[in-house]
Amino acid sequence: GGYDMSVDKMYRYEIEALVVHTKDYLSFDLGDQMSRHDFALAWGKIAEYNDRVDFHWSQSGRRVFVDVNDPQANSLVGNGSGSGYQLSNNHLIPANDSARLKLWAVRRGDHIRITGYLVNVDGHSKDGSTFVWHSSTSRNDTGDGACEVIFVEDVSWL
Repeated sequence: GGYDMSVDKMYRYEIEALVVHTKDYLSFDLGDQMSRHDFALAWGKIAEYNDRVDFHWSQSGRRVFVDVNDPQANSLVGNGSGSGYQLSNNHLIPANDSARLKLWAVRRGDHIRITGYLVNVDGHSKDGSTFVWHSSTSRNDTGDGACEVIFVEDVSWL
């Protein structure tokens, strides 16, 4: 897309989690070209109770959203406090063709392990435009900037 891109590996990364939602991005947008998939991943109480609590998952604009109709059921996973620390939205950049094919095969409800690196992506074009995706490196953040950007080397099903 006319950008000089750098992908800087920050930390080796591995996550085992339940896939609670997937979103494919298929436009010609620079981010969509690098990362065709976002996975909403859950662990802890959210993954444990995912089949018993009526979670309403959605993804849009590179964000994950969840609603629960029954406040009583929501108490099983820690209500608002803490439940946000048991899920993440992940921008997935395949490192190779094998990882790319495996990412396409992942479905909601799969229990998977992703291995690779948390990365920062920076791009600059000749006209001065920039592209920035910096990965979260914390499990204690929510909202904008809390997504993991993962350079995916492998995906396995558990």
